[in-house]
Amino acid sequence: MSTRITVRGLTDTIRDLDDVKGRLNDMRPVMDVIGEDIKSFVDDRFETSTDPTGRPWQPLKPETLKRRRGGSGRPLIDTSTLRNSIAARPGPRSVRIGTNVPYAPVHQMGGKHIPPRRFLPFTPDGSEWETEGLAGDELARIVEALILYIIEGRIE
Repeated sequence: MSTRITVRGLTDTIRDLDDVKGRLNDMRPVMDVIGEDIKSFVDDRFETSTDPTGRPWQPLKPETLKRRRGGSGRPLIDTSTLRNSIAARPGPRSVRIGTNVPYAPVHQMGGKHIPPRRFLPFTPDGSEWETEGLAGDELARIVEALILYIIEGRIE
């Protein structure tokens, strides 16, 4: 007695897996979109004066307000140099987000006389992506975008 097994659709399955493999090797198309989305998320932090979780930044001290050049009373918006410096660099499997402004870390993490006003979507120590509040919602959208791209090859 013998048993015969017939597999149907194997050619299509192999083709689909090859497509997934190709997308995994270079995810730059979706990384471009994710990078722009993260830049927009960071810009919203400046616009709303809130940290990545949605909590308001500490207001400026009266003596700081007196020294402002650009006339804005909102934190981190005096000349908008920092805000406008945020850049995303997408790669085949990642996106780097950050700034080249030398005083950015003291604003992100705080300093001797400066309270932290986090604008990048990382935990207070900068070690990982913030998962609470707005940043957690943004992370969920990023994961959904990655899954959609890897499995179906679509970008929305």
